[in-house]
Amino acid sequence: MASSGREYIRTAWWYPTFQGLAIFTTVIGFNLLGDAIRDILDPINVGGNRKVILYEKRQ
Repeated sequence: MASSGREYIRTAWWYPTFQGLAIFTTVIGFNLLGDAIRDILDPINVGGNRKVILYEKRQ
């Protein structure tokens, strides 16, 4: 899809631009959907408080 618009970059800039935006929107949508599904199905994140502990302080 994106390679077919390569011929028209100089004469019709909107042709490859909107194809690129469509690909970008699709990828972002799938990423957000995957994050939402992970958050819903994650058994560790039951209470909604997700705290990442990088290291623990030893006394």
